[in-house]
Amino acid sequence: MNPRLKLALIRHTGEEGFASVIAVGVGLVMMIIGLTMALRSQSDVALSSTQRSTSRALSAAEVGVTRYQQLINNGRILAKYNACSTSTNYNSSGSCLDTTTTTPVTWPIIDKASDYNSCSFQNVDISAITDASKNIWRNIDPATTNPDLTLGQYRLVSYQYQSSNNTNPTAENPVLGNGTLTVEGRVRVSGSGNTATQTTSTSTARLQVVIPVKYTDSNIPVPSALWTGNTSIAGNNNQKVDGDVLVNKCTTNSTQMDLITSKNILNTSINKVRNTVGSIPSTPPIPTTGINTIASINTTGGNVTQLGNPSATSCSATKTTCPSATATTYGGQSNVYVYQIGNISSEIRIPPGEKVVIFLTGSINKGADITHNCTGVSNCYPSDVYIFGTGDSTKSICLNGSNTISAFILAPKYSVGIDGGGNADPVINGNVWASNWGAPSCSSDSNKTVVKYDPTITWTTLAALGVSKATLPPTIDTFSSWKKDRVQ
Repeated sequence: MNPRLKLALIRHTGEEGFASVIAVGVGLVMMIIGLTMALRSQSDVALSSTQRSTSRALSAAEVGVTRYQQLINNGRILAKYNACSTSTNYNSSGSCLDTTTTTPVTWPIIDKASDYNSCSFQNVDISAITDASKNIWRNIDPATTNPDLTLGQYRLVSYQYQSSNNTNPTAENPVLGNGTLTVEGRVRVSGSGNTATQTTSTSTARLQVVIPVKYTDSNIPVPSALWTGNTSIAGNNNQKVDGDVLVNKCTTNSTQMDLITSKNILNTSINKVRNTVGSIPSTPPIPTTGINTIASINTTGGNVTQLGNPSATSCSATKTTCPSATATTYGGQSNVYVYQIGNISSEIRIPPGEKVVIFLTGSINKGADITHNCTGVSNCYPSDVYIFGTGDSTKSICLNGSNTISAFILAPKYSVGIDGGGNADPVINGNVWASNWGAPSCSSDSNKTVVKYDPTITWTTLAALGVSKATLPPTIDTFSSWKKDRVQ
């Protein structure tokens, strides 16, 4: 053996086994790294699974938001009312406990709202709205047999409307308020529908969106001479209207509109028949002060009841009675005589120049006359006299075809008609807005003008009295806020 090699082997005999120690150490380190990576991988898998589950629950909630948004779009006045009076006013089956006596109106009793109009709910009925107000869990898959439960479920938590107290909305200032819609979604449940139960793997998410609710302008340039809410005037023989006619879109089709145009409209090059889904505006509220109350007017023997200044010299005329009355400021005008009257069954006279507002709680019966004819008279205008019919659908106004009345008549639930041919042309110089044109036992087959629009009655003068344009369903804007909320 080489002497040098032998000496080297003898010198390094003390380092025997060092390589084994290094090998064991390296192996231990690799084992720890492998174990760490395995644990981390398991954690990543669990986190990924949780995130996917949360994402699916959020998607389910988004489906619920979309479906409630669609419901509101199909009946847009829903946007102005809460789904239920409170988020706790539900019974054990999830039904909102609001009833017809609940104030304010909510979704289950939406047909009691002052601006409810069935014409605005063509794609959804009251029963569907009532069902939608429930806070129950619903399958995303609507199938009643073998629904795909992997899609998840959603439920309404609440819809709350907050008004902006915009009393004079315009196209420039349209925001009426905001609706806050809160919906939950969940996945991985046991069972189906509202009877499904949560499991240890169930994931639930909550979404809250804010929906701006805006005023919709009717774009009607001037107040229509005649506006009928539920029926057309096509069946009213040859009676003429000199002005625009507004009819209900849901009850008057294009053929009927053409018939009205050809048969009942004067000056068709100027005057038009329009349709709208909007409701006839409500009457202003009856004032609590400054009002003169008369139970009914039913004089006999040719006696006439004169409204207005009770000290007028005309009050001394034969067979003329002037009830005691006090003038007030109303609609921005002073020296206005405001009355609340029940039924009118005899003649009423309103002298030219007097400003009179009548809140009619009853009917104007056949045979009654209301005389306020401004034709050819200076300082006398249809905008001097307003008749607001505040009664229900059993009430009517029957006007004498022999007499002209210059006035604005708003009776949203009334039937209004002209009795007999007579010599008056027009019978009504102003406007008539009523549920039905044509009252029971009150008809005329004349070929004369029964209603003629007068330009002194404008949207501005009506707004001063609290009469709005067509009450159209509000506009639903895009979400102004979208956020995930904590599930409670």
